[in-house]
Amino acid sequence: MKEIFVLILTVISLNGFAQKETKVLLEKNDSKLELHEDILESKIDSLSQKVREIQEVNSHLRIQNDSIRKSTADIYKLIHSPENEIFKDFIYPIILSILAAIIFWLVFSFLPQNRRVNKVRIKIDKDFIKILNDLFALFDIILNSKFPIASGYQNKIIAGKITKEDIKIGLQNKCMNESFLYDENIKDKLDPIGRRLFGRSLNIEKTIDRINIFSDYLNTNEIILLDEIRNKLNTYDLSDYGINAMMNLNGKVVHAVNPSLSYMLDNLNDLYQSSIEIQKNVFKNKLVDRGVLMKKIKFYYFNGEYGKALSYIDNIEIRNNEVRDMLLFYKLDIALKQNSDKVLLLAEELFSYRPSLISYRNHISIYMKNKTIESIINKNYNDLELSELSDLVLKEITYREMHLKQAMELENYYNSLIKKTKMK
Repeated sequence: MKEIFVLILTVISLNGFAQKETKVLLEKNDSKLELHEDILESKIDSLSQKVREIQEVNSHLRIQNDSIRKSTADIYKLIHSPENEIFKDFIYPIILSILAAIIFWLVFSFLPQNRRVNKVRIKIDKDFIKILNDLFALFDIILNSKFPIASGYQNKIIAGKITKEDIKIGLQNKCMNESFLYDENIKDKLDPIGRRLFGRSLNIEKTIDRINIFSDYLNTNEIILLDEIRNKLNTYDLSDYGINAMMNLNGKVVHAVNPSLSYMLDNLNDLYQSSIEIQKNVFKNKLVDRGVLMKKIKFYYFNGEYGKALSYIDNIEIRNNEVRDMLLFYKLDIALKQNSDKVLLLAEELFSYRPSLISYRNHISIYMKNKTIESIINKNYNDLELSELSDLVLKEITYREMHLKQAMELENYYNSLIKKTKMK
């Protein structure tokens, strides 16, 4: 009986525990169901939003589609309108013909011609450089003195700064040939240059003839300029440079009172102005020539355009020590002109290479006025080298002064002879 009672109590306890567990499980399931319902509702809301967006896009696409259909219909009507039939039958073929003609012209005419022009222009540009060099040499002959010194006018010729007075001074002691050395008072002072002038003049004329073969590739200004130069060269017959100064007039031997070439002054001054125009033309061409680049550097330096001069210095390929030294000299010159803080650095670099003092004496004469550069020069050269430089510079200064003085004396002498002749 006792065992049965215990068994009944156990069953009752287990039943109560089972009911509690069941209740807990039911509560958990209810909570999970509520969570799933919330998630499901959220997804349903999201899907509904996307459906609405898709509907809006579809609506917008329908509107666009209707607009496209309408535009297509309008275009179709326009194309098939009577006016467009005219365009299709007449204007459209004309446009196609014009386009075809343009393409044909580009492929078979313009591009081949352009290639031809570029090749020919290279030859023409080289010949313009040759003319410039011959004109430079011609004026160097005219302006040079008879004294044993280098011409002091070369940089002025390149810079376009030769004046009519400079040419006048140069011509006072120049004559055509040795037969003009008839005046014992001045024969030692005169310099016969007719043969040399004719040689340069002949070179220039031959080059002009060669350029004129390609006259179709020249612009109007170039044609006019070359014609002007030829006319100025032919103003006086330089081919007759061997003419005898002594002429027989009615059985009497006579000669010009003034044996010099000063009568050519106006013509040569005009020729120099034309040479400046030739140089401008050469400077504009695209041909890379080291000699032209050096002329550009000197031209812009002596005209105070230091920025342009430096830009061309940077473009020159340094092939040897001579080019390196020359470019450094101009860099140092410009630095001095601009009071640059690079002066000391450039001077140290330049004179560490020990360039020839004699060859660059015109630059170094200027540097000797600057104490800083002078000390650097003195440090890199011995007393003998410095003494030779000083002696040569003083000698050249003396000779140039003598040349100017002599030119004035010759002019006065000629004028006095002319006065005496008129008085007879």
